[in-house]
Amino acid sequence: MKPTTAVLHAAFIAVFAVTASHIDSRPADAAVIKQGEVCKRNNDHCITIGGGGDSVPFLVKSHTFNAPTAGTALVSFHGTMQCINDADVDDTSHGVIDLTTQIVIGAETPSFQAPGGQRHAMRLAPPGSFDHSVPVNLASARVLQLTQGKHTFSFKMVRNAMQELTTCHVHNGNFTVVFVP
Repeated sequence: MKPTTAVLHAAFIAVFAVTASHIDSRPADAAVIKQGEVCKRNNDHCITIGGGGDSVPFLVKSHTFNAPTAGTALVSFHGTMQCINDADVDDTSHGVIDLTTQIVIGAETPSFQAPGGQRHAMRLAPPGSFDHSVPVNLASARVLQLTQGKHTFSFKMVRNAMQELTTCHVHNGNFTVVFVP
């Protein structure tokens, strides 16, 4: 016996009603996407990193996310960096920039060998050359298991080597969190 249109319609409404009530009664089970504010310190860029400094990690940007339940988060950071060599000498002792970046939690030190870590190493020619300035894509992602509550993520950078008269400016730094319970 073939079901009538009325029976199929009633079955569809029943399934839809059960599904809709399930979704409305458990909003914490829904995926969450949150985007942070773009950093704009100095009205132009987020941070400037100068050459000749130590290798202590420094903060580029942080973001706090409130997880509605325990779950998994894909945390991503997007931004660009423009690095410049202002040394007038063209030899291997000038123009070297070697940085490590990573999305970290708490006091973690960035590591290019850890999840989401990156190493940005380059040697730039002196001013007057076509390649004395170079853009760098800082896109980074890390998957993290979260408990319910607030979590602060930071995009940090460490100088592995950065010679005098080199400078990097970070622009448009921004976090996005995709959370699934």
